[in-house]
Amino acid sequence: MGRDAVAIIRELESGGLRAAFLPYSAMGAVRGAYARLTAEAGDLESPKGAARHFEANQPPDIPFEPLSLLAVAIPGEGAALSLSVGGERIAIPIPAPHHSAARSAEIGAIIASALEGVLVAHTRGISQKLIAALSGLGAYGRNNLCYIEGYGSRFGLRAFYTDVPFEGSAAAARLMAECEGCSLCRDACPTGAIAGGPTIDATRCLSMYNEVEGEIPDWAPSGAHRALSGCMACQDACPANAPSRAAAVLELSEAETGELLSREAGDLSEGLASRMAGFGMDGRMISVAGRNALLYLRRLGAPS
Repeated sequence: MGRDAVAIIRELESGGLRAAFLPYSAMGAVRGAYARLTAEAGDLESPKGAARHFEANQPPDIPFEPLSLLAVAIPGEGAALSLSVGGERIAIPIPAPHHSAARSAEIGAIIASALEGVLVAHTRGISQKLIAALSGLGAYGRNNLCYIEGYGSRFGLRAFYTDVPFEGSAAAARLMAECEGCSLCRDACPTGAIAGGPTIDATRCLSMYNEVEGEIPDWAPSGAHRALSGCMACQDACPANAPSRAAAVLELSEAETGELLSREAGDLSEGLASRMAGFGMDGRMISVAGRNALLYLRRLGAPS
């Protein structure tokens, strides 16, 4: 007999993670959430695109009949990449959750152990934060990020289809009480992506552009770039988050700094690329690190 939901959650929590199940019968609530998102989107195309992506992946193409959805929240500290520029050290923040390659492997082992004997597959096309919200694990902030008590919005999520039976119903996806009457995240957003309604304009969110290769749109203010990946402006302004701090720092030498700032990602030496990967940067972050570091230095007016 497979493991039950309570035992799985207990084991995940004993490993320092947070988790919640949602019965697969709650997919009706998931569809309803996407329908409301589309109805409330107005002229915004990104929420409608998310709804189309969801529908295109239903039913899931997996080799078993899913009985439940599982959301797993993974805490992590922020980090920083320290460059040697003009004889000075400049630390560029890396948003939470940051994990070294070793810690990522440890987290994978914790999840695999808890799900031993369970049929499982990663979710496809469904927002992981929506699963967390409908399971009762988290709530939405006005900035459209998911918040979990004790974690704030600085955590990672993984979501799975499983064959674990789970009785229950979907919670109502809700806005955090702290967001009522608060506009700090909206005021802090450098690109005006956060409006007063229930959706944000993802096409104006800086993270959408600085997490992938290519040119940053001209409309993005030069002072908007404040991290090696993502943005952090709305999270840093949010009183539901603890102050951001860099728990781990990767220091590059002057030569490594020069290499990062002057080469394309694919041209980085094996040694530098390996150091960055071992620190916990995935290939996507490494591919944009040089460009984003230059943008950060320009924001400071530092020589690059």
